[in-house]
Amino acid sequence: MAGNNLIDLSYEEPHRLEDLRRVVFRDDAQRTLIGDDDRSTAGSVYSHLNQRGQRDSTPGSATGSNFTANTGTVFQTVKFAIDEVTPIENLFHNLRCELTKRDDKIKSREAELEKVKAELAESQKVALKLKLVANEEAISENVAKEEKLAKMEALVRQMERALDEKDRALKCAHSKQLEAEDELEVVNQDLVAHSRQNNFLSTELERSSRALQSASAQTLESQRDIASYEAAIVKYKQKQMELEVKIQFYAMMFSGSANGISIISQLEESYRQRIELENKLQQTEQNLKFCVAKLDLLICSISAPSKSLGTREDYQKLGKEGMAYVMRPLKH
Repeated sequence: MAGNNLIDLSYEEPHRLEDLRRVVFRDDAQRTLIGDDDRSTAGSVYSHLNQRGQRDSTPGSATGSNFTANTGTVFQTVKFAIDEVTPIENLFHNLRCELTKRDDKIKSREAELEKVKAELAESQKVALKLKLVANEEAISENVAKEEKLAKMEALVRQMERALDEKDRALKCAHSKQLEAEDELEVVNQDLVAHSRQNNFLSTELERSSRALQSASAQTLESQRDIASYEAAIVKYKQKQMELEVKIQFYAMMFSGSANGISIISQLEESYRQRIELENKLQQTEQNLKFCVAKLDLLICSISAPSKSLGTREDYQKLGKEGMAYVMRPLKH
């Protein structure tokens, strides 16, 4: 192509079929789109150029001379454009046919797609219904399982309560067993204590038997002592009476002489001896009472071993000397 005003035929975005159906005609002042409906491309170009020449040849126009000078170049350019546009129009016609076929295919495929969509929607509805039925069955199964689980939980709680009751019963039985063991231990201790007490009582009984035998011997001895004490008492009383008569007699006879004084002193000595004899007599009587009391205590201890040799009150009745006498070692 030559000249300043060129016809630029270009395609915008060739990958789009709609844009391939357009041809661009452009000069410095204006751009005109020539569509595929213009069957007379050359007539359109000449008409365009004629309108431009008339506009530019008006009085006072500055472009009229330029248009006249460049007319030859313009027609050459137009002729070249026509030669270039003709095969493009053929191509466009073929493309339109191809597009029509493709549109028909797209419409048929869209119809098939709609049909498939409908079938898919129907199948989805059926699948959803089946899924709902399966879910309902699963829900019913889950409800049955939950009911069964609730029954099992109730049974487990019942078993736990039974186990708790058994545990409490076992604990109660264990505590009772411990109490019984404690009571048994106390009973055993009591038995041991009773056994020891029985042993002690047996020992005391043997001791009491020996003491009874010794007491019997001592009783015989005490009886002999009592008889001798009674005879001594009678003798002491007779002697006392004799001494009193002698004292009175000598006092009357020797009241004023020196010999009387010595006799009185002798009588006083005799009286002192008499007092001593009376004291011994009283001691003998006290010993006799102690022997009788000890004999009574021995008899009581034999009849009631738990009282041993007498109660505390029995010993207190005897006094300190009596207790010392009673608790003296026994002679075997």
